[in-house]
Amino acid sequence: MKDKAERIGGRFTFDRLREREGLGGRDKQGKEILNKTRVSRLLAILDNIAAVEGWRATLTEKQRFDWASPEVVFRHCPVFAAPLDEEGKRKPSPYAQMKQANIVLQEENALLKQREDGDTFNPKTSTPREIALAIYGQLAPYRGKAEKARAWRAREAEEGQGRTGRKGSRMSKIGDLRQALSTGDRS
Repeated sequence: MKDKAERIGGRFTFDRLREREGLGGRDKQGKEILNKTRVSRLLAILDNIAAVEGWRATLTEKQRFDWASPEVVFRHCPVFAAPLDEEGKRKPSPYAQMKQANIVLQEENALLKQREDGDTFNPKTSTPREIALAIYGQLAPYRGKAEKARAWRAREAEEGQGRTGRKGSRMSKIGDLRQALSTGDRS
């Protein structure tokens, strides 16, 4: 069936042939008859059948009986084991490599963030540029608020000459300032 699928061509041809022959899809209860993982492992075993048979010859009778499914053969047979590196150890998976790199970067980041006294810079040892960057970084979230407050104050100074200065009007000015700062009004 695999040869026929290769002759016909197409990405899903083998799956369609498998379903047509009753070796794929789902039965009446909704359970997969022969899933893609098992078929893939069976094909890998068939491609290396001589090496697998040689390995099975070294097993005991009980192991051959217990290790008969394609999944177990694929898991235990050294033909399908992950490749070893120069030191004879299995190389870590891409996920494990990424996890290790993440740990190293987090440690480095923590060291860079924390100085001797736990501050972002040390006035005795840091350069003026490092100090300026640290202060700028700390004030970055508040950028534009001083400008908004200055504009509001100038507007109030212009309008304030005719106002009475009662407590109610002062509270409305504070409310206006809060609203201007929260909405981003630059007028």
